[in-house]
Amino acid sequence: MAYRHAASVPGEDLAAGRVLYNCPGAAAFPARLASEIYQRCRVQLHGRGQSGRFQIWDPCCGGGHLLTVIGFLHGHELRRVVGSDRSPQACEFAEKNLALLRPEGLMERLRHIEDLWERYQKQAHKEALQSAQRLLQYPVMQNQALDAACFCADAMDQVWPAKWPPPDMIITDLPYGNLVDWQGFPSDMTDHLPDALARSLSPEGVIAVVSKKQARPRSQLLERLVHFTIGRRRVSLFVHS
Repeated sequence: MAYRHAASVPGEDLAAGRVLYNCPGAAAFPARLASEIYQRCRVQLHGRGQSGRFQIWDPCCGGGHLLTVIGFLHGHELRRVVGSDRSPQACEFAEKNLALLRPEGLMERLRHIEDLWERYQKQAHKEALQSAQRLLQYPVMQNQALDAACFCADAMDQVWPAKWPPPDMIITDLPYGNLVDWQGFPSDMTDHLPDALARSLSPEGVIAVVSKKQARPRSQLLERLVHFTIGRRRVSLFVHS
């Protein structure tokens, strides 16, 4: 299926390992697809009477690349982005990436890249510096109210922290194969994770589960609105019935 909402995005500026940190063992996520998923979720929320600044949670965030990309592209529309993962190493990288959504965090990263460029004069450092300077111009840098956080927990066990209102969107790229070890569950969690997350979703919220193209995510507690495939990925949207 073709993209409906996301025009071409500057993917090189949001590539893992340039300005955004690359977490070892965690897959990066295509920036244009991240924008498409967010915008499809936003359309659903608007249709269900939700407007204003949204709160997004990625419960399998890995190094936080997907969430940080959405933050840069659409953070001016958000009030909070939250990632969680069972891997402490992944959470460390996610915290570093999410910190880039704040001007002070991105400036600190820019100064680090400037130092690398001055010391080594590598083309990759020059390009990273140019990307960081462009990212500073993104509208999200003006959203002083945006909160970004990360906590360490298993997606199948966690309950959304009570200190925050329930998330409006849950967007996650399901890990599979050698990237994941679901304790007590089969390695393919497409039939289990949506129901595990249902209790945390706001009444009018939407869940977007990204899986392998061959997978068919199901839920006994939620209604699947639509699913679509782009490239090797299938995206399934769920809401409360």
